[in-house]
Amino acid sequence: MARPSIKGSAARALASLEAAAAIGARCPSNADLAEIIGAASVSNGASIVSLLEQRGLITVKRFAMGRVVTIVATGHSTAPITGQRHWSERGVVRAQPPLRATSDKPPEPIRVFRGDVAASRIVDRDPCPCCGTRRDVGCSHSARSISMGAFA
Repeated sequence: MARPSIKGSAARALASLEAAAAIGARCPSNADLAEIIGAASVSNGASIVSLLEQRGLITVKRFAMGRVVTIVATGHSTAPITGQRHWSERGVVRAQPPLRATSDKPPEPIRVFRGDVAASRIVDRDPCPCCGTRRDVGCSHSARSISMGAFA
């Protein structure tokens, strides 16, 4: 397979990643890569890694505090992240969608505390049909005037 031609900052970043992978060193951080390519922003390091990955030159395994890069042409990888297993190897259970209410009971009132006295009230979080603002945020239209069609 022919290697796609890359120039400039992407070539410098790839050379740095290849050097780290050849000796089994840790993967350069985004800040390290930004410095190598002469970029002002740290996010450019992440962008270069994504570009090289999209072009098929490297594969990336991302962790919470780093990444392991494998150079496709040589098969060499940067050092693994110590003390962390990748989420796919931990048997992580994905979050389940929230359960729907199965009863027809009204929602429990929300406790609002004013000083040392608790006042119970149900907070209406639906937007006002007249102005689009929620009542608990600042809508001043009354429920009575809306039901009478005064703001239609």
